[in-house]
Amino acid sequence: MLRWEGSPVQFKQRKFAAIVADKFLYFTLMGAVGGIGSMIRPGPGPDEYILRWDASKIALSTSIGVALGVFVGVLEARRWLKSYWETIHTLTEEGKDPAAVYPPAQPRTRTPFWP
Repeated sequence: MLRWEGSPVQFKQRKFAAIVADKFLYFTLMGAVGGIGSMIRPGPGPDEYILRWDASKIALSTSIGVALGVFVGVLEARRWLKSYWETIHTLTEEGKDPAAVYPPAQPRTRTPFWP
């Protein structure tokens, strides 16, 4: 079984940051791709396309992707943290060792940043 080497706070912070970074990168990339895709127009022929380069479209769509990525990442990380604590408390109430499923080995008594 894998064990987490480090404090429980480090685990939660790293997991939280990993979720936010994952969504940040995904939405940033999709924003840039969407900006490039919005510059492609049909050409004069049936199988021709024209790329009208406009850096402002890439900048705008990438900026929207960055903001959306951070927002969605924080929401998803908060949801993960809430389910993490619910799992820890459920296992503790059932008399099972929460370290067998999730680190940390002992649940902390204080609550997370939000209720």
